[in-house]
Amino acid sequence: MLVDILYGIFLIFLTVFLFTLISSSILIMYRVYQTRMHNLIFLSLTYAMSAISQIGNAIFNINQILEVIFLSLGFIFAAFFINFTFHKDHKFFTSKLILIIVFVNYFTQIYLSYLIEIGNTPILNFLFTLHICFERFVVFSWFGWSSYQTYKDIKSPNMVPWIMTRYKLITFTSLIFLIQPYFLFFQSWDYRFGDISTFPNFLAFGFSACFIIVASIGLILAWFMPNWFKKYLDRGFEPLVDKEYSDVEISEIINFLGEALAGEVKISIPAARGMIKLAIQEEFKPFELKNPLNYGNLKHIIQNPLKERLKKLNVENIQEITEKLEKKLIKGQSLVSIAII
Repeated sequence: MLVDILYGIFLIFLTVFLFTLISSSILIMYRVYQTRMHNLIFLSLTYAMSAISQIGNAIFNINQILEVIFLSLGFIFAAFFINFTFHKDHKFFTSKLILIIVFVNYFTQIYLSYLIEIGNTPILNFLFTLHICFERFVVFSWFGWSSYQTYKDIKSPNMVPWIMTRYKLITFTSLIFLIQPYFLFFQSWDYRFGDISTFPNFLAFGFSACFIIVASIGLILAWFMPNWFKKYLDRGFEPLVDKEYSDVEISEIINFLGEALAGEVKISIPAARGMIKLAIQEEFKPFELKNPLNYGNLKHIIQNPLKERLKKLNVENIQEITEKLEKKLIKGQSLVSIAII
């Protein structure tokens, strides 16, 4: 009786998780339509592929090969999202290596699933589970590390608290998703996930469901952060400047780059921000919807109108300064993507 009750609770947890995946995918794709931030397409597809695999397994009982194709494809999309959001234009060997590892692991899992469909053995099941855990470790440790490193880079008294909290939640949920698949090692090798006919299977399913509901809460707070929660997080926060701008993503990226420019040129932070604003307005008029501010535009602004303004001020080492700003932009580029959702 107790087992049946707990099983029902675990199923509710998984249903909430499935609803969270579908809602997140739809919301993020809608924001892509509104903002044309195309890197977010990968994040939306990550959640969509995971939802399809969960529905296929729970409702349609699809074979393991199809389940792996959809689920692992989602992790490939996640890897692309991380690369384009946190590491765009990086001469970063690790990023390329991780993408290669994720692709190789994808086809390896499909092959192992095929072998398991033909005839499962303890060794095959162990290798398959090991590959699942390895895939999650690679993708979500990279996601969590990238989010945490960006959080540290942009952390300042003038940064909106709710955006900082979103980075923390992304890091936290990445850790949860990283740990969750390791419970599969406790499951009997000849049963699929969700079958609770044995006690080890019940434990694996139960612990996984508990971790998933925690991750669901984290995702909901991260991507569906209600206004009252934002206001609670922002209580007592008074930005020094830029109150006139309603678009959070624009003012925050200006704040971030302005502080970096002030340190290089030895001028006040408000003056540096003003210089960046004038360069942006001169080139793109970003506050009009038809000209959305994006990473490419910001990079162009640094390399052209801002560079020209520095020349007029007879600033020395302009090339070195603009290169440093571009590096700062790479670190802070996820601000635009994270803030608009």
